Amino acid sequence: MLFGHRGADVIYAGAGNDKAFGGIGNDSVAGAAGDDVLNGGGGRDQRSGVRSGTTFSGVVLATI
Repeated sequence: MLFGHRGADVIYAGAGNDKAFGGIGNDSVAGAAGDDVLNGGGGRDQRSGVRSGTTFSGVVLATI
């Protein structure tokens, strides 16, 4: 799966294992501390500080 969505082996957002772009924490993308976070913000499955599950600028993405 690409671009959002939960599960293993996802790229660019979403909770799970095998993420791209490293970072501090467990399976995080583009830095930021915590579990499965993107671009900062506290909590799980966040991007740009937006609080929600598997979000991209606050919008939940569908599988491509």
